[in-house]
Amino acid sequence: AYASWFAVGMLAAEVEERGIGKRTARILRVRWAWVVLAGLVLWVASRDWFGPAGLVHPEPAEFARRIIAGAVFAACVVVPVALVPRGTSWLTSPLMQALGAWSYSIFLWHVAVLAVAFPLTGVALFSGKPLDFWVILAVTVVGTVVVSAASYTLIERPGRDLLMGRGRVRGRGRRRRKGRPAPRHIST
Repeated sequence: AYASWFAVGMLAAEVEERGIGKRTARILRVRWAWVVLAGLVLWVASRDWFGPAGLVHPEPAEFARRIIAGAVFAACVVVPVALVPRGTSWLTSPLMQALGAWSYSIFLWHVAVLAVAFPLTGVALFSGKPLDFWVILAVTVVGTVVVSAASYTLIERPGRDLLMGRGRVRGRGRRRRKGRPAPRHIST
């Protein structure tokens, strides 16, 4: 059901590689409009009439609306940045590059770390108290980044390298063909 959310990023990456037209670039450069549109989508999706709040299971039509709203929100946030980057930005910093490399691990581990954060901090599950929210957020973000960095370094990258023939087993003794650049790795 959430595939559309991921499709937004994947399609943006494909379009970015092929390039966009001047007219599209001009429209995407108006970042404030995309931020306003994303905020509007978020506000509409948070209304009671849009669907149930919290962890209440929505009806199929409500669920579909939420999925569509999430995809539109993701497009408003991701597409302008992906297709019309502004020179050097904080997104090109080493920290953000590392988080990008770890993003799949972050996706895999964040719910597990969130499940551990509540008993670890002694906070009642979704208590609704503002201070509890910030405590759980901090513990979850820090824990997720640490676990994801370890998972990427110890499992994901060695597994990928092994499958791609760059690991210690399959890649031993192989030479790189001329004209082919060496793979770039973000040091963690």
